[in-house]
Parts: sequence; structure tokens; C-alpha cells
Amino acid sequence: MFRFFSLYRTRCLGNLYLMGVVTAVQVKKILKWGAVALVAFYLLSRPHDAADTVTGAVTGVMNAADSVAQFFARLT
Repeated sequence: MFRFFSLYRTRCLGNLYLMGVVTAVQVKKILKWGAVALVAFYLLSRPHDAADTVTGAVTGVMNAADSVAQFFARLT
């Protein structure tokens, strides 16, 4: 009978599962700072495109808010 073992032994410590050296908290920190670096790179390398992206996002949120307001106005 074959048993499958993971590459790293995991052990539970409270709510965290320790996997080798990298914990879940460290992975979240790495992903967060990676996203911040990506946004900063995009902003510095293509400022016009970044401004268009922000404008589009704000317009989308405003359209969604307007649609919700129209929905509640129709209910009364």
C-alpha cells in the first residue's frame, strides 16, 4: 500500500499550520506587498493607463450606486 507524504510536515499551532519555514501569515504578507509593488510599478510606468483604470472603477461604482438607488426608489 502506498502512502503519500507532503513535502513539508505540517503541524497545528493554534489556528496556524506550520509548513516548513513559511507560515500562512508570511504568505499573506508576501502577497500583500507583491500587490502593492505591482500597483506602484503600474502607476509609475503607465500613469495615463492607471488614471484611466481608476476613472473606470469610480464610474462603475457610481453606476452601481445609481442602480441600487433606482431600485429602492421603485419599491416605494
